[in-house]
Amino acid sequence: MKRQLITLTIASGLTLSSIAAVHAGDRGDGKGPHGHGGWGNQNPMEQLTDKLNLTREQQAKVQPIVDQAKPQLQSIHQEAMQKAKLVMDSAMEQLRPILTPEQLQKLEAMRQEHEQKRGKGRQ
Repeated sequence: MKRQLITLTIASGLTLSSIAAVHAGDRGDGKGPHGHGGWGNQNPMEQLTDKLNLTREQQAKVQPIVDQAKPQLQSIHQEAMQKAKLVMDSAMEQLRPILTPEQLQKLEAMRQEHEQKRGKGRQ
């Protein structure tokens, strides 16, 4: 039961962060917060232009749509990350009294590894 709870908690956190990454805005380096943004190494317009072979006329029509969607997606991403953090914090508080000190150390190491992969440990 404990193992299932831990697995479910970690899987939920990873799933939520993956979903949020899909909706992440461009940080200027072409990557989302997890090092693998939805647009790869290109900005959305470059990606759409390259993959869809957009004409200049189409680019002119698509650019305002992309520009309008970007702040909305960033807002959604930020809200989702805040909600995910609340859920994860709550789950961690429930896990702490259940786990042994060794298990807590391992869980903390897993959390730090996940944070590093997301880019937060590289500041």
